[in-house]
Amino acid sequence: MKYHIYCTILFILLHSFILAQTASDRVLDEACICLQTTDFNTVSMDSIDIKADSCISEAIIYNLTALLREQKVDLDDDKDMQELGEFLAELLFTQCAAFREYSVLYAIKQTEIQRLPYQRDTGQILSVETSGLYTFIYIWQGEKEVRYLWLREFDGSSRFFSESWDLMRDKKIEILWNPIELYDIYTQSYQNYKEIKLMEELETVELLEKRLYKRLAKARKKKYTFPK
Repeated sequence: MKYHIYCTILFILLHSFILAQTASDRVLDEACICLQTTDFNTVSMDSIDIKADSCISEAIIYNLTALLREQKVDLDDDKDMQELGEFLAELLFTQCAAFREYSVLYAIKQTEIQRLPYQRDTGQILSVETSGLYTFIYIWQGEKEVRYLWLREFDGSSRFFSESWDLMRDKKIEILWNPIELYDIYTQSYQNYKEIKLMEELETVELLEKRLYKRLAKARKKKYTFPK
């Protein structure tokens, strides 16, 4: 009988604690517990950001509705979502040791990337398009259009998963790339590409003329048309 009473009391206390937690607290706890189970010292440098993003994203998704309501955030408002991201990042950094450990290793990774002998270009984003089997990001450099191959994940590549990339047309960027040769099944030959390794926003610039976008899009469609 006493055991049953103790279990009932424990259940009530636990339920009250869960209800008392804010959505932000739940995101913090769930993300931090997930991060704590990952030994970042044994994870390859190429995978640490994927591991951390998975922990944080799952915690946010499971508590998203309550979190948006608690923080008074409009899901369709870019500024609101950016501020929410900054709030959660600060919360994790100040209250989760595992996240701080990840942050240090991530900074080391970024430093190592910068030291690699990648080639560097700067320009303004024109378009993100798929041709055949591959996805390309087109950059306006001076007086010409240059295309770069998006083959593998690079830091910040999620910015180009949807139409949100269109909001970056007023951004000047630095792009790090390496030459790569891939077999093209349509031409049955090897083609040379510039594979993206990293992209960084530099500054906001004036939008290019709409006529230029249309002219380049038309020429691009004619030049890079492949069988379905």
